[in-house]
Amino acid sequence: MEEDEDEIDVVSVTGDKTEEKRTSLNPDTTSEAGRTVNTPPRKLRFRKSSSESSEQENEDGNTRISHNDLERKRRNDLRHRFQSLRKSIPSLEETGRAAKITILRRASELIPSLQNEEERLLAMKDDEKKRNAALLNTLMKLTKNNNRR
Repeated sequence: MEEDEDEIDVVSVTGDKTEEKRTSLNPDTTSEAGRTVNTPPRKLRFRKSSSESSEQENEDGNTRISHNDLERKRRNDLRHRFQSLRKSIPSLEETGRAAKITILRRASELIPSLQNEEERLLAMKDDEKKRNAALLNTLMKLTKNNNRR
């Protein structure tokens, strides 16, 4: 029978009896009647000194406080953004309060009409630019004709 590298034989002599024990160097295995059985590793728990323990509690407390502050800021920012969005929606502008889902639904209903309005205004702007260019061209021609006389 071939032995694993992780196992060693320990022989103990007690009185007139000799006992042979198989001991594993690997904490994940134990030997039972000549076969190896895998067992989960044990977690060792060390007791911390009171100063280490209080330092850890302070760090944990500071981390928790910091996390709570960040979460509070995130919620406040989100609330302010919803208020701003509500004020931007004409049908909700005057209402004191509105549910978040209502704000989001009304905003999503408003967006297509705003996009259409934007397209219309951009087309008008292009038309006005063309008209302005034509008027400038006419003005230049009139100025040239006036200077010749």
